[in-house]
Amino acid sequence: VDISGVTVSRIDDVEYNGAAQTPSFKVTKNGKTLVKGVDYTVEYRNNIFVGTATVVIKGIGNYKGEKSFTFRIVEPTYYELVVTTESETLGYDSTMQVYAEVNPYLDANYTFVYESSNVNIASVDENGIVKALDEGEVIITVTVVDENGNHVLNPDGDEISSTIKIKCTMTFWQKIIRFFRSIATFFTNLFTF
Repeated sequence: VDISGVTVSRIDDVEYNGAAQTPSFKVTKNGKTLVKGVDYTVEYRNNIFVGTATVVIKGIGNYKGEKSFTFRIVEPTYYELVVTTESETLGYDSTMQVYAEVNPYLDANYTFVYESSNVNIASVDENGIVKALDEGEVIITVTVVDENGNHVLNPDGDEISSTIKIKCTMTFWQKIIRFFRSIATFFTNLFTF
């Protein structure tokens, strides 16, 4: 039986990753599914780099001849994490939401992890709420992690993450109130048994 008349299932585009791409597919002849290694062998050509790769099916056993078809290897998708806030300045003892979004849309289960460069100046919780605790600047780093807590990586192996700088400010009166609170806390701790 001539293998050139077989039907081959569609192969979707495959993203380049530096390795030889050998996507699976189904081969049928008159409604019968053929078996790789019994009815045919497969040879891939030009299947590493971005471009058009060729698949050659060669008949064996009861099948003779060959059939070629192609699939595309495309540039990998790189993701960008966009981090925004309502303002770049946050007043003492105030809170602000950090918003994070992955572009283009990442079709996977993931969450964001938030981290402050100086928790004495500003803290950030697991929901991205930043609270100013003192005067100064902090950098909030947001990283994408999967459901197992592993960092989600771009095709080049870099973590999908981004940062935003927030300046925490205090008014003169807030500084005075904080000073007297610290004195009260000191004396409370001093005389507590």
